[in-house]
Amino acid sequence: SIRALHSHLDRFQCGSLSLSSVVDQMAPLKDQKDEIGLIAKSFARTLTQLQAYQNTLETQVKERTRALEHKARQLSEEMAEHKKTEQEYRLVVQNATEAIFILQEGRVHFPNPKTIELMGRELDDICTAPFALFIHPDHREKVVTRNQQILDGQTEPGMGSFQILHPHCERWVQLNTVFTLWGKKPATLNFMRDVTELRKTQQTLIQSEKMLSVGGLAAGMAHEINNPLAGMMQNA
Repeated sequence: SIRALHSHLDRFQCGSLSLSSVVDQMAPLKDQKDEIGLIAKSFARTLTQLQAYQNTLETQVKERTRALEHKARQLSEEMAEHKKTEQEYRLVVQNATEAIFILQEGRVHFPNPKTIELMGRELDDICTAPFALFIHPDHREKVVTRNQQILDGQTEPGMGSFQILHPHCERWVQLNTVFTLWGKKPATLNFMRDVTELRKTQQTLIQSEKMLSVGGLAAGMAHEINNPLAGMMQNA
C-alpha cells in the first residue's frame, strides 16, 4: 500500500498522472482502517484542494487569455484606423493649397510641397537653416517674438503678414500660428499663404484713395479761389 501510494505520487510528479487520476487511484487506500488509510485520506483532501485550485487557475488563465486576445484585436483595429487616419491627414496636408509646416526650436520640420513652392527654395535649405533667415530683416524680430510668445502661452494664436526673402521675387505671406506638441516638445503648427497680389491690390486702392483725396482737395481749393475772382471780374 505504501509502495502504491509512492507510485501514484511519483507518476503525478512526473506528469504521467493527472491530479484527478491520483485521487481516483487513492480511493481504495482511503477505505483502509489503518495508518495508511489515514495518510491516504489526508493526501486525498490535499489533492482535492489542489485540484480545485488548479481548476480555478485554469479558468482564470482562459478568461485572461480571452481578454488579452480581445484587447489585441481591438488594439490592432485601432492601429489600422490610426494608420488610415494618418494617411488621410498626410494626403490632405500634401495636397493643401496653403503652406503647412511645424516650427520647433527655430527650424522648419515636415513642410508640405506648397511650403517649398511658396518659399522658392530646396527642401534641405528650408529644413536646415533657421526660419528667421527667410524673413525680411524689417519683419524678422516681430515674427520671431510672436512665435515665442505663442510657445510661452503669452498670446493667443493669430495671423500676421510679413515679407519673406524669396530668391526670385518680392513675396508677402500671411502666417496663422497655433501651439502644438511635436515629439513631446513645444512647437507651433503654421499655415502660410501668399498674399502678394492681395497686398498689391490694397496698395493700389490706397494710392487711388490718396489721388481722389488730392483731387477733391484741389477741386475745393480751385472753387475757393474762383469765387473771389468771379466777384472781382463782375465788379471790374
